[in-house]
Amino acid sequence: MAATVTPAAVGDAGLGDLIPFWTDVRRRFLRNKLAVGSVVYVVLLSLIAILAPLITFYGPKKINPAASLGKPSRAHWMGTDLLGRDVWTRLAFGARISLSVALAVVVVSTVLSLLVGALAGYFGGWWDTITMRTADVFSTLPYIVVVLFFISVFGRKVWVIVLAIVALGWMGSARLFRAGVLQVKSQEYIEAARASGCSTLRILTRHVLPNAIQPIIVSVAFGIGSAILLESVFGFLGVGIAEPTPAWGLMVGDARDHLFDAPHLFFFPAGALVLTVLAFTFIGDGLRDALDPKLRGAK
Repeated sequence: MAATVTPAAVGDAGLGDLIPFWTDVRRRFLRNKLAVGSVVYVVLLSLIAILAPLITFYGPKKINPAASLGKPSRAHWMGTDLLGRDVWTRLAFGARISLSVALAVVVVSTVLSLLVGALAGYFGGWWDTITMRTADVFSTLPYIVVVLFFISVFGRKVWVIVLAIVALGWMGSARLFRAGVLQVKSQEYIEAARASGCSTLRILTRHVLPNAIQPIIVSVAFGIGSAILLESVFGFLGVGIAEPTPAWGLMVGDARDHLFDAPHLFFFPAGALVLTVLAFTFIGDGLRDALDPKLRGAK
């Protein structure tokens, strides 16, 4: 495998010492305060989503017409919507939807991208041509049309939204990983592994994957933010997850008619959406800088 050490930074352990690669990555990531703060935010948001039934006082679908369009108060921290449902409760449960959809999208699309990219980059030939041309065809399809197709066939369910986003979200990561594999497979240690009798599977999993996956790690962070944003856009347009399931995009969409008489209906879910997408963007930026080979060993 490729060397996983990097010269130490001046003032750390001396120019002659070596720092393990992932130790250097961790140190440089932790120096990015914006990225670290974003990680803290994501952890807190995840805890809110997990503990939603314990930290809310109303049912996310409970209707109370008497409390319609209530402003933020001690009883309802973030006010109530048109049907009298507690905004804080729906925001907390909506975090479950957004994070679970994003996680499912990223896991499935990443596995698919790694599989397609590894096979296309390592074997090349007709497999590379077929997979990359298929990716080109999928990349020309508009998201909204694909989503409408899946919804018309399967209905407005969470797994349908995940399937629709995955169907058009794997191509970029697959191309990225393929490029990394093409670069890695020409290295001398890959030739040495072949000469020593290593199987193709062992070469891919023990030598190619660890040395070509770094851009995918960054792509995953950006992909989570993109998936959350896409799911919310679909909900806002009325083609995503259906009522009465709490979802941030739906909440923002429902607030369009009450921007002036009940602005809290818009600002709380929109603010949560913006902060969450920004957090994953900053994490992606931090990972990209930490994994940049040009910055290894630099302060």
